[in-house]
Amino acid sequence: MKVLMIRFSAMGDVALLNPVIRSALLYNDELEIHVVTKKNNSPFFNNLDKVKVLPVDFKKGFTGFLELIQFSFSLAQVQYDLVVDLHDNLRSRIICGLLKLCGYKTVRFQKVRKQKLQLLGNIGPQTTPIKHTVERYTEAMLEAGIQVDSTLEKLKEFHFVRNEITKKKVLNYFNTHDADHDVKIGFAPFAQHALKTLGNVKSEELIGLLTVHFKDKAKVFLFGAGKTELAQMHQWKLKFGERLILVQEHFTLEEQLELFNHLDVMVCMDSVNFHLANLSDIKSIISVWGPTHPFLGFGPLDEARNKVLQISTTELTCRPCSVFGNTPCHRKDHACMQNISMNSIFQEILKTVS
Repeated sequence: MKVLMIRFSAMGDVALLNPVIRSALLYNDELEIHVVTKKNNSPFFNNLDKVKVLPVDFKKGFTGFLELIQFSFSLAQVQYDLVVDLHDNLRSRIICGLLKLCGYKTVRFQKVRKQKLQLLGNIGPQTTPIKHTVERYTEAMLEAGIQVDSTLEKLKEFHFVRNEITKKKVLNYFNTHDADHDVKIGFAPFAQHALKTLGNVKSEELIGLLTVHFKDKAKVFLFGAGKTELAQMHQWKLKFGERLILVQEHFTLEEQLELFNHLDVMVCMDSVNFHLANLSDIKSIISVWGPTHPFLGFGPLDEARNKVLQISTTELTCRPCSVFGNTPCHRKDHACMQNISMNSIFQEILKTVS
């Protein structure tokens, strides 16, 4: 059975396909999967047998309706038994619609936009969380007739498949830089939307607390991408010294997926690194939530390894104010992030590495 799956972005949502695909391959021996996604997401599916990535680059193509028709026509040349839309946006709907006209069976997962909007500023002690994105992926798979685990209790065990060559590269870095015996703390202070972050000032405060406390006994691995984030991380490195490691300068994305497995703790926002950490063997994950909320379907896969830090919705009744964290703060003070003390995060880190 050859299945086409469509999920272009965002990176975290694409990464969360991994446990679903691994579960499906486990139960369906004849299953072959082709994944249409952005090119940068390809490493999430490395080391998976019978999985092929069909990368797209929206900056160089697929921007207009004609290009989508051409791309859909190329897909139609492959004899797929089924097309599963796991994105449910305009592009994926057009592609699925055209393939359906060609006689292909299509299934679309439930994005539950309306339910998410209903929870904005409306989460209390009795609120039922929206099903996790991974669970809704599995519902689409089951609707398509593909056997797959359907609960997070089982799906949380499916982490990224590790590659021995990549593992050796990461271990070689530790040996070369005398980092093997250090406490290894990951910190991802950035997110796609700035309002989901603590901000540079508070992030610097946390880095300062870590470097003063651990001195030469720990290394802080800073995760970030792009010129702006790299520039900021370079400023922190100049201030706090060689104990700060700029991950992007030393590790490819595939190597970063391996790096997570060697960290003692990961501190992150509601961001792609939060999901990547949950798909690794890392011991402990501390995530900080502000304008968004785990109840909207993006929370921890494995609650046992996760500590969620957030201002209570009874204290800040406007939380969450946004599904994705891209809505300006109507209070004008960004209290959901500004009211989180760096000492509280620091103390949680100490609990995990003491």
